[in-house]
Formats: sequence, C-alpha cells, structure tokens
Amino acid sequence: MAELIETITADDPDELGIDLIVVHGVKTCSLQPLNDGWYDPMFKRTPPNTRLLEYDVDLDLSENFMWKDIQDRSTGLVQAICIEYKDIKALVRFELQDNLKNYLKAISGIAFFATPHITTCRDDTSQQLASILRYQSASLSEGLFIENDLTSLAWSSLKFAELKLHCPILSCYEQTPIKIGHDILGRPWSALADEPLARTAVFDGKLVAIDTELGSLLEASDCLVHCGFEEFLAGILSSAKEKREGCVIPLPVRDNTQTEVGDGTTTTTEQEASSDLSFNQLASFSRRSATVINSPSPLSPQNPCVVRTASQPNSESSSSFVVISQQDSSFASITSAEFRAITPFKSEASKVPDTVHYLPLAHQQPNPDFVGRRVVLEQMERCLLSTKSNCEDSGLRSCVLSGAAGIGKTQLALQFLHRQQSHFDVVLWVSAQSIDSLSVAFSEIAIKLGLETKENAKDPVASREIVKGWLAEPFQDFQMHQGARLSWILFFDGADEPDIVHDFWPYDGQGSVVVTSRDPMARSNIYFGETGIKLDTLDEEDAVALFQRLLESGTSPESYQVLLEVAKKLDYYPLAIVHMASVMRRLGYTPARFLQVYQSEYQQRGLHAFKVGTRQGCELTLAALWALKDMSAGAARLLSVISLLDSGSISEAILTTAPERTKLEDYPSLNFEHKLSELTSSSIVFRKAQSIIHAQNEITIHSLTQDVVRSQLLGSESQTVAVFNATIGLLTAVWPYVTRPQFGYHADNRIARWDQCEKILPHIKRLREMYGILSESVRPCCATLDYLDILSEVAWYHFERFNPEECMDYVQATLTTHSDSKEYHPRIVAGQYGTWAQIALRTNQCELGLEKMQEHLKIRESIFAETGVVDSHIAAAYSETARAMLMNGMSSEARTLIHRSIDLRKQMTKFSRLQLHSPLMYLSWIDCYEGSHQDAVDKLLEALQDREVEFGRDDQEGMRAGELLYYLGQVRNSQGFLKDSFQYHQRALSQFRATSGEDDFYTGLACYQVAGHTMRESDLSVTETLLEQAIKIFSRVKYNEPQLARAMFQQSKLLLCQGDDVGARSLLERSAVLRRQYVDFDLRLAEELEERDFEDVIVFWLR
Repeated sequence: MAELIETITADDPDELGIDLIVVHGVKTCSLQPLNDGWYDPMFKRTPPNTRLLEYDVDLDLSENFMWKDIQDRSTGLVQAICIEYKDIKALVRFELQDNLKNYLKAISGIAFFATPHITTCRDDTSQQLASILRYQSASLSEGLFIENDLTSLAWSSLKFAELKLHCPILSCYEQTPIKIGHDILGRPWSALADEPLARTAVFDGKLVAIDTELGSLLEASDCLVHCGFEEFLAGILSSAKEKREGCVIPLPVRDNTQTEVGDGTTTTTEQEASSDLSFNQLASFSRRSATVINSPSPLSPQNPCVVRTASQPNSESSSSFVVISQQDSSFASITSAEFRAITPFKSEASKVPDTVHYLPLAHQQPNPDFVGRRVVLEQMERCLLSTKSNCEDSGLRSCVLSGAAGIGKTQLALQFLHRQQSHFDVVLWVSAQSIDSLSVAFSEIAIKLGLETKENAKDPVASREIVKGWLAEPFQDFQMHQGARLSWILFFDGADEPDIVHDFWPYDGQGSVVVTSRDPMARSNIYFGETGIKLDTLDEEDAVALFQRLLESGTSPESYQVLLEVAKKLDYYPLAIVHMASVMRRLGYTPARFLQVYQSEYQQRGLHAFKVGTRQGCELTLAALWALKDMSAGAARLLSVISLLDSGSISEAILTTAPERTKLEDYPSLNFEHKLSELTSSSIVFRKAQSIIHAQNEITIHSLTQDVVRSQLLGSESQTVAVFNATIGLLTAVWPYVTRPQFGYHADNRIARWDQCEKILPHIKRLREMYGILSESVRPCCATLDYLDILSEVAWYHFERFNPEECMDYVQATLTTHSDSKEYHPRIVAGQYGTWAQIALRTNQCELGLEKMQEHLKIRESIFAETGVVDSHIAAAYSETARAMLMNGMSSEARTLIHRSIDLRKQMTKFSRLQLHSPLMYLSWIDCYEGSHQDAVDKLLEALQDREVEFGRDDQEGMRAGELLYYLGQVRNSQGFLKDSFQYHQRALSQFRATSGEDDFYTGLACYQVAGHTMRESDLSVTETLLEQAIKIFSRVKYNEPQLARAMFQQSKLLLCQGDDVGARSLLERSAVLRRQYVDFDLRLAEELEERDFEDVIVFWLR
C-alpha cells in the first residue's frame, strides 16, 4: 500500500506550522521522476516550520494512461492520510465508501500545477485534452475510448466544484507546450494545459501562469509562479495565525463518540466523510484549532486538522462573529413534532416517471390527413435522433422549421413526433407565442416531471430554471443525479418572435429541440443554430394527395387533373387547401364545380392570387376567407371572439360561462355546441376534450386564420368595439377577482387562484396588444370599466407573485387606458396608486410608498364622502397608509389611522373579527417600534386566537396565520424568551411551507429566523440547510438583496463555526458588498459589521 513519506520534519511540532502534502508521480518522456533533493529549492519558498510529506502516484503516460488512473489513486492517498494521522476509524468508514467530510474541511488550500479541468463544453478544450491522451494510440479508432475518459475527467471536475471546500485554490497554467511523446509516425507530440484547461469551477479560484519550463518548476528562480505559490502559502499561514489569536470557534466533529466538555457533561457526535480526494495536486493542510467551547484540552497536534499552538486561548471573541454557547438555559430542545418544520427542502417526488408526455390536447393524436414532406422528415431524423456517432450525451440537437403562416410547420413537427415517439421517453410541447405562455408551460412541466409539487411551483422563474437544469442532466432520479438517463424532445411551437425563447432555451441540454417560426432569422446561429429548414409550398403530387384525402375522392385521371388545377389556383398552399376542401364539402361542390365558381371569382376581381393583406411579410390569401363564406351568423360571432384570444389554448369555459356578457346579438348561447361544430367541421378551429370523465374542452385555431378574421374585423370600427368588449366580458366571468370591494371577511385564496390566473393571462396580454393597435377614435369605446378592472387585477396578481416590473407595467397600462376612457373611475385610479405604493414599500422605497399611499387614501376618502358606503377599500386605505407612515417613522399618526380603520371595519354589514387581522398586526408593529413589546404580543395573540377559533390551530387558510406566528417569534425574541420565539418561528415556517410553498419569500424569512435558533443550539447541520434555502429564495429577485445580504452574513458565521475561515471571510465580503448598495456612507471594514448593521437595511416589518 502506498504511504505518505515524511521528507522534511517540522522545526517545532508544538508551534504553528503547515503540513504540506505533495502529490506527484505522473511521468512523461520529458518529465522524469523527481531526483533526491528536489524539495530543497522549493522549501526556500515555504513558511518557517513547514513539514513536507509526499505521495507518489507512480503513473507513466506510456502505459495506456487514463485520467481515471489518477482518480483511482485517490483511494490510496486517502488511506495513507488516515494511517499517517492515526485515524483508523475514519479509514474503516472510508472502506465502507462513506464520506470523509471532516478531511475535506481540514484542507486549508489546494494548488494545481498544469492540472486540466473541464468546466466548459468548448470543442477546442476537448480537442486539447484529447491530444494529451491520443499520442500513444496506434490508430485514431480509439476516439470513443478517449471520449469516455474525457467524460470521466469532466465528471471529476464537476464533483470537485460540488465539494464546496471554501479554501484558497491556486491553479497554475502552462504557457509553453510540453513534449509528451511521439505519434505513430515518429513526430513529436506536445500538449498544453493552458488557462482555459487550468480554470476550475470554484468561485474563489486564482490563476497564475507558469512562466518557466515545467521540468525546472522547482528550481530557485524568481519567476511569477514561484511568487504566486509563496503568496499562496503565506496567506494560509496568516489565516491560521488570525484564528489562533482570535477566539476558539466550535467545530462540529461528528464521530459517534462522547466528548467531555468543561462542565462535566457529555455530547455525542457522528463522523462524516468523503473520499473525493484525487487529481495530480499539491494539497496543503493547515493544522488548526478545533476545540469545543469550554473544552479543557485541544485535539492532538498530530491530527492534520490541528494548528500547532503553544497555548489554547479560552476567551470570547471581540469580533462580531459571536457564537452563543449551549449553556443558554432559555433555549429548549426540539421536539419530534416541531422538527418537521425544519426538514430538508426537497421535492416530495424523487424520480421522473418512465414516460412523460406534455402536449396540447389537439396534438395528442397524429393528423390522419398529413401527406408528403418525406425529404424534410428524413432530414429531421438525421438531425434529431441519436446515432452511434451522435450519442445521447453528446449535447443538444436542434432543428428549426421556418416558413410563412399556414405552410404546415406545426403539422410537420407533429408528424415527426408521432413517427419517432418511441425514441423519446419525455415529450414536451410548448406554445412559444409569448413569455406568459412559456412561463405557464414550464411551470406545468416541472410538476409533470415531478421536479416540483403543485404546492411549491409558485415561482415561474424558479420552475423554468429547474426544468432547464433537468434537461441538462436528465437523470430519472434527479435528486441523486443517478439512474437511467431519459431521452427527451422539446418543441417550441410558434416562436415568431425568437427573442422571447432565449430565457427558456436549454443551452446545456442533453436532448432534441424543434422550433417552428415564421421568422427566417430563427434558422441562423443568431438564435437557435445553423440547423434549419425552410418550408415551401407542397409539390403537385402532395397537394393533390392532400385534396383527395380531405375530400375522400377517387384517383381517376380526370379528377386528378381537376384537383391539380384547383391546387395551382391555391398556389399549393397547405392551409388554403385545407380550408377550400372544407368549403367544398360544406357547399357540396364537386372539384369541377368549385373550379368554375373560383374561376368566376378570379375573373371578377382580376387577381392572379387572391390576397387580402400581409402580416410580417406573410401573405393572407383569399383562400382563408373562403372558409368564412356562407357561415351562419352565430358561428361568425363565435369565430370573431376566438380570433382575439391567444391561439394556443382556449378553454371552452371562457366562451360558455357567461355568454350574456358579450351583449352580441348573434353570439351562441343555448346552441353553442352546434355553432362550434360548424367551425370544427370546416377545419377553422380544432377541439379536443381533456378527458372522458372531466370534459373540460380546449379549442385551438391557426394564427393565420386569426389574422384573416382580424383583418376583416378591423375594417369596421363598430365591429371592433363590439367584439373587443364582448371578449373582455367573457374573461371577466372566469377571472378570480380579489380587488373588488368587500363588506365582510375576504378569504385569503391568493395561492389557490394563481393557476387559474396563469391560464387566462395570455388572453389578456393578447387583448392588450390588440388595444395598442386600435385607432385613437376607437380606444375610448374599448376603455370600459370591465377592461380597466381586469388590467387592475393583473397588476395585483403580479404584486402577489412579486414580479415588480410586470406589476408596474400593468399599473401604468391601467392608468394610461383610464386616460382614454370616456368616464372617470376613481375606484380604478385609487387601486392603481395603492398597488404602486405596495410595490414601492416592498422594494424599500419608503418615501415613494407613502406618497402613493396618501394619494390612494385621498381618493378613497372622496368616494366615501360621496357615497357613504363602508367597504373593505376605505378601511384598508387607512390601515395601509398607517403602515406606510410607520415605515417612515410616523408611529403616532399611524396609530390614529389604524384605529379609524378598526372603527370602519366594525361598521360593515358582514363584520367578522377576522377582519381585524391586519389592524391588530400593524398596531403590534407600532408597539414594538415604541418599545411596548408586551402590548405587541397581546395584540398578535388576540389576532391569532380569532383565527384559531375559526380555522383551528393548524390554520392553512392562506398565510395570515403564518404572519402572526412569525411576528410573535420576532417579538418574543426581542424580549429574550428564546424558547417561545423558537416555537413560534417553527410554526410559522411550517405554515408558510404548507400554504405558500417552499420557495416563497416568507418561507425564506422563516428559514432565516429558525436558522438563528438552531445555530444557537449548535445544530449546525440543520442551520446549514435552512440558510441555504433562504439564500436560494432571496437570490431570485434583486429587490430581496437586503435579506440576501443578511442571510449570507449569517452563513459566514456558520462557516466560521465549522472551521472554514477562508470561506467565511469570502462570504462576509460578499454580504458587505450587497449591503453597501443600501447605505449612504459607511467606510467600515466587513469584519467590523454586526448583525444589526444588516438588519438596518431591511424594513422593520420584514426583519
């Protein structure tokens, strides 16, 4: 068995020093084994009192070397370390393939010399690495052998980054190629571990150039790499000195052994481990202090984790990194029931199903009338299907189908799917017509794949990134990154604006992607790569075949010629042929009769090809209009409404829930089914039932047909106004409103309604686009109260989801549309100022929030003075203005307004004590602000009792109970009742997770607070989980940076407790940088900051 050889002993084992473990022994033609005395020049660069140990990998590149050979040597290296430092128990656990995590935490730094890493998918990087392996091959047929080895190295590079060592990483790259042998023709073969290859995936990694020959690297010459290495070692020793001179930090050692602490009690710990020590590296181990607080004796100086010190200080730190001892008598242990609130944040599901199909209802079956396109289908197969030379893990395969509207892009993609469906485990089809439709689809896909539960999929951005992450590593067991790799194909249908697909594109994906787009630029490498196919019209044979299949006609030469003549008149355009065939069937025309009528129409108009306009360069042919000819009035009305909605998926509930709201004379109500069948039989729209049991049908329509109908609709202003307002009326019947006035308690159903809102949003966005192109004379007729109401609702929806930009976009759109309206609607204007104020307050713009909230209150008061009606709007206006005042330090004024709000609520016709939730909570904030903490507790308990009477202790009616529990935890913590505070914070976290989801902002707040308790209890494992979750949540939105800075500061304290000085300092600096963005002038160093400094940049009610 290989062992560590002590080459140089330490001058004084009892003093501070460094153990330097040198891993070497990869020999090439030009780099021979190290000679005796090689270490003498190097030790001129090391700090005093350094001990040198070496480990010989003993590998020769001429003996069929593979990178995996170096990785295999890591086993011997770890075993040698275990034996050297007498940790036989760790050695036994290592042989059982457990993790040696404590050894990883003991590493104070790692230096790589000309050691390659793979952190990029660039071809030149792979080729450079392949050249290192290929020189000794007898032929170039060993490409697969090399590719597998490169994959192994890439995996090791990734796993190295995932270790999160938080120690200095120095990687030295070559500038001069080194000869490593000769090829089969005798030519010299050289390789270069240049800067891209030497770059690690570690956040704080540093790169230094090797500005000398690799063979003379250890000679005593003053070159850049030596200076960099000397500075690297000096930094490690300096960090150890700072720790020795500061406080003794508790380092959790988990080895299932009992350790006696200062008061005579015992603690039980459990060993953790990791075996991922590999690579041709120079690893330095700092022997650092690792004693428990109040422990009378240090760990053995022979342990590589221990810094040799003359004495062990036992005093509290003067810095802000203070860890409270376990001797806090007010802190209680966690019960098993309470512990459920702080379990790891993982999805309930753990595996992706064997097969997953996410398809629109209309696409779940192949089109029986599809013909032709054989050459294109074969081209798609070569591009998208795996072959021996194009294996599953070779990267992303994409194909772009572009062409004019109605040319058959979607049908071709659908045909390819159903022909090749057996090649894919996962099939995903999304409408790419808008960002909203893409966001909804990716959220549903995350749930469909089992990556998120429905309860937790509340953040569209997070769901999008989770899906993209799985597409990059499509393991069936996605949590453990193991198991079968599932093959997948993703369709972006209707990406006519390619830019909006950018954020959803799986750049690192390991599968196939198909894009359909009208934009010819989509085929270029500006967007989706160079693999693209431009679709033209059908050839003669396929066009006639399509006619025959649609008309179920014979194949006689006479009929063939007539159909060919008709196809020529239609320019062999697929969608035109489909529509004309529908007209011929409905009117009972034979091909010859139709041709005669069509000829007459042609002669009257004197046109060669019937055009009715263009859209983005795509011609709108008369053929599409022919399908509208002789249509009944009811079907035409229904079609006109459908043409204004998003074409991808239209729920029939929108069209049928409240037909009376359309106020259209011919709109179908009782005879809806009959009129819809008229449209489906003409292939104008397509219908598909979701299921036999629950028949919630959906309708789709081709965008070209919508364009034609709209072009006719816009020709008449009266029709435009009537149909636009009718469509708005239908949407108002299905939108789940929350901003309309209430006269009693309004249930908190914001989470439950989000799914319904998301499905309606694409239609509202389409109507906004429609409104934007209306003439100035038409807009006032469309700026109705219903339209303003629904725009206002969308603004509030985005506030609930905390999408500040989208929220303000709809606030401004509502106010702009209101300026077009014929009437003044004070309720709408007041509502927008209120929403604006809420966004300002939520994003720490306190003065702006107060300004807008006062404008909101002023309008509400004028409405109340005029009508005398007491409703939720006027009551909430007083309490929310009070909150804005309090955030600006006006506590006395705020208290007066809240009491006014309470009085008004009690006057409502359907008053319930549940309506006092917000006023009592805001009064408790004022009490805290003024120092009356017990009064604050009393008010919060009063509000909580009201809810428990109605909903029980396990209240999951929205997140209101969670808010009360959270603030109770805050106040009790301020009073010093840590046990009570911990219990309230745990209950708040449990309630937020159950109602808002694991990724909600308030869940992040609760995670942070509970982490403070568990850290005080020295349960650092749970603390780490909670802080990681909080940081993940706060990292998603820029406006959460104050909370993010505070959580990162707390995590830096955790790392210090775990003995990771370097990682703690790095995280502290990053948190300080974030904080500086929110303070006017503060020249203090990061280490001078305390937790209250981070609290000060957070609005007090979110602390």
